Amino acid sequence: MKFALYKEERVEAEANIQGAVCQVCKAEVIAKCGDIKIHHWAHKSKKKCDHWWENETQWHREWKNEFPKDWQEVIQYSETGEKHVADVKTPKGLVVEFQHSPIKPEEILARNNFYENIVWIVDGTRRPTDEKKFEEALEWRGWDSSRLLKDWTIFPKPVFFDFGKPLLWGVSDGFIIKFEKKDFIISVKNGSIKRKIENLVLSEIIKTRRGRRTFASVIKRGY
Repeated sequence: MKFALYKEERVEAEANIQGAVCQVCKAEVIAKCGDIKIHHWAHKSKKKCDHWWENETQWHREWKNEFPKDWQEVIQYSETGEKHVADVKTPKGLVVEFQHSPIKPEEILARNNFYENIVWIVDGTRRPTDEKKFEEALEWRGWDSSRLLKDWTIFPKPVFFDFGKPLLWGVSDGFIIKFEKKDFIISVKNGSIKRKIENLVLSEIIKTRRGRRTFASVIKRGY
């Protein structure tokens, strides 16, 4: 985790800080400030906390840092008292989750239901063949040839794949869309991201209705 509570304030990990606690469970945490891994907080004991939490990579941290600090690692509560830490939550209530580690479909569904207003960014560089298989899918070999598409197109929430390049490839409502990374970040910050995604999907729908066989229509029709 990037932030912990120290004297009722959110602070980043520093080796000289003692007595900080987890924002979620209020258990004591210790600063991990080595030379190999990114600086972070870790629970002092093996206490059960937010089970959706994953070890943070440099990729994860760099994405978070694109947004204001008070938008990062925001605790969200349900009416039943369940609580989880959103990677990024905007003042307008949009949650952006960054996913590097493997994740089960059941957990994706649970997060979608919990946050409701959510957009995913998935690390497309974790598996060495994911980008190649995605490109093959774009060349009309069918979405089954891409594990990323198989894993994520079954869910209705927008998801974008980050292959470490300026362009993000996304899936929304069964349609493939493209988004410049810089534009995506700006659109999240100014609150226009959902509208822009909807407009991109609408553009693909219009192309399909006009008989233009785009890859978007391949996913939508399932062949």
